[in-house]
Amino acid sequence: MQVQLLHPMPHAKLLDSVGQLFNQATRVDVAVAFITAPGVITFLRLISNHGVKTNSRLVASVRWPTDIGALGRLARAIPDHVFIHQGYCHPQEKILDRAMMHSKVVYIEKKGGNADILVGSHNWTGNALEGNNLEASVHVRCSREDQFAEQVRHHVESCISESRLFDPQRIMDYKAIQAALHGGPDKEQGEALGFIKETTVIIHAEEANSGMGMAERTLKLYLPVVDDDIDDLLRPDVTVHLYLYPQGSLFGGAAPANHPTLYIGQVEMTNLPSDPVQRDANCLIDEWHKDNVTSRGRVTWATTPPGCEVAPLGGRLAVLTPRQSPHQGGHH
Repeated sequence: MQVQLLHPMPHAKLLDSVGQLFNQATRVDVAVAFITAPGVITFLRLISNHGVKTNSRLVASVRWPTDIGALGRLARAIPDHVFIHQGYCHPQEKILDRAMMHSKVVYIEKKGGNADILVGSHNWTGNALEGNNLEASVHVRCSREDQFAEQVRHHVESCISESRLFDPQRIMDYKAIQAALHGGPDKEQGEALGFIKETTVIIHAEEANSGMGMAERTLKLYLPVVDDDIDDLLRPDVTVHLYLYPQGSLFGGAAPANHPTLYIGQVEMTNLPSDPVQRDANCLIDEWHKDNVTSRGRVTWATTPPGCEVAPLGGRLAVLTPRQSPHQGGHH
């Protein structure tokens, strides 16, 4: 076993050393707390140049300053090989921060049975890789059969097991989680954290009748406006997420027995009670129960476009297209 410090000079560029470690690599596993665009570019270049794209994995924390967009680009380049740790709700230090994945481990398996391993303080950010920070990592070269190598593999597997496969379709979800978990001092005005804040109306509903055949269709959903709160909430162009469950699987108090189909779209038309325009709707919600911005009800096909008399304050039309069923479980 050979051990050396990277680097005795704490401002040394990790890039000057780590690039050579990928020579003759057959497998690469990285568990790193934070990764930004420079780290993603470096990692993808190294595994591509050395022919190990299909045998490389990376897991990173959702926490800021991880660049969610850059991580999404990496997930598209090496599908099913990028994982994201979504943080913990507990424990949380009083007046401080929540627990998180904070590992910085690089495991590179080589032809001939050896392994190069880095364990230390380096995240895969531009400042860490370029030597702008004061950083230190230990480089260990040993047999892949060595107990230390086995322990490192186990550590990376444990990080992945508590994470989720990165889904590029959920970029905005990850950014929302990042925004919710971002702790530390107040950010300066105008600082960009890589996410945006917007209102999304979330509706949980079940099909009024079984076998309605909604799953593959675009829904033009009529939403009644029953009070001033909903009138303010359902503004034109606001995003709507409809989780549509099979008949009988949502109501009753127990956890839903079946996964819903997710529909996403926007409010595209508004009406006042005095507006005679008929809405071009093909379905509507009844038995709507509102709880803040989350509501539930039953969705049924509209035999004719609903008239203005359906709701005393008018209504809205949301055009929604089906997406895949949302993933269940995981850390938030």
